[in-house]
Amino acid sequence: MVWAVEASQSKQNLLKGQSHGIVNSCESLDKGNVIGSKQGNLRIQLESTKLKIEEMKAKQSALLLEINKSKQTIEQEKNTSYGFPAPLQQMDMKSLEEEHKALQADKAGEVEYFQSLVVSINEMKGASGGVKCRCGLEYKVELGDEAIDLS
Repeated sequence: MVWAVEASQSKQNLLKGQSHGIVNSCESLDKGNVIGSKQGNLRIQLESTKLKIEEMKAKQSALLLEINKSKQTIEQEKNTSYGFPAPLQQMDMKSLEEEHKALQADKAGEVEYFQSLVVSINEMKGASGGVKCRCGLEYKVELGDEAIDLS
């Protein structure tokens, strides 16, 4: 493909740059030759058309490569999705988003519950009281001042 681009650039330079006349046997430029001028214009148009065709082929090739990459990516994603459980494969995106939000809410609820447990335990730390056993002995019960971390 690189050589096609280089060739097309040199052709562009040729087509953009010069208008060629016809040189007669005396080495002078013959501007009156209408047929030669038309032939020159046709050659320029022909080269221009060839250049456009080469550019189109290069674009087509690049597009085909991009399409193949996209197909490979789609296949990889399909293969990845086969690893998911069947119910997840059948769910649509909206349902999956709702499920995700519900799981996040559950997690937030659990965190809140554990935080309330820590607060309750910390409130009970200073409590103490007496307990009387069936055998008649009395025991004093105190909660220690050790910090509790449930995280």
